[in-house]
Amino acid sequence: MAELGNVLEPETDAPRGQDLMVQVKVPRAALGHPDGYHVPIPRMIAAEGGYVERVASDHDDDDGVVLHLPEDFPSGGALKLRGQGGACEDDEGVPGDLLVEVELTGGPLVRADPTALAGRQVPVWMSVAGFVALVVALVAWALL
Repeated sequence: MAELGNVLEPETDAPRGQDLMVQVKVPRAALGHPDGYHVPIPRMIAAEGGYVERVASDHDDDDGVVLHLPEDFPSGGALKLRGQGGACEDDEGVPGDLLVEVELTGGPLVRADPTALAGRQVPVWMSVAGFVALVVALVAWALL
């Protein structure tokens, strides 16, 4: 993952590349995943005046970035990836930033409470009845 910037870091007087913005979709199930989630982000991003080539981080590939989002990340939230915006035309300058707006997809992630069913057992007649119903359905389907 790219270096997370600190809003308290002082700005430099060096020339900067253009800041770029993209919108990505991430499934809610990816929140909090230890390996992160790969989102495709093209190298050429539409910006004011045409297309600008973004600077890729050493940790990401050319066609996207891996986002590590916490479980409580809000839909519509934005990340600022420092130094992954447009390259600076001046050799002494620094790249701009890449602003990533994240839209979460899928229903709300519901985490099961492992203690909710502790000590409960399914009655034997329910498990047997379910098994018999399954066998009858399979036999009927096979005979069609």
